[in-house]
Amino acid sequence: MNFVYDGAEASGAEPHGPEPVGGRVPRGSRTGRAFEKDDVVRDTRKDRIGVVMDKVGPRYQLRPPAGGREWEAAAADMEPVPAAVRLGARVAEANAASRRRFGAVQ
Repeated sequence: MNFVYDGAEASGAEPHGPEPVGGRVPRGSRTGRAFEKDDVVRDTRKDRIGVVMDKVGPRYQLRPPAGGREWEAAAADMEPVPAAVRLGARVAEANAASRRRFGAVQ
């Protein structure tokens, strides 16, 4: 599913937008950014990592990678994360799913 924001349509290429340099994406590169469902992003306003769940109007719904309460963020306050952070978020999701399915081992 592609979301459209500010007239720019997501191409479907991974990662979306420029690759972070030194863990940061230049501020100007966020203008007109489109994010897709399941993209891992950083909400710069709340300094939280989240997974894009949906888009309603100009705002995106994000949730923590391992599950939890969703929150909203504007595209201007979001930036893609480096590959290592994306991988860590996916591992957290897999671990949480495993704990839910099989129960925590003690």
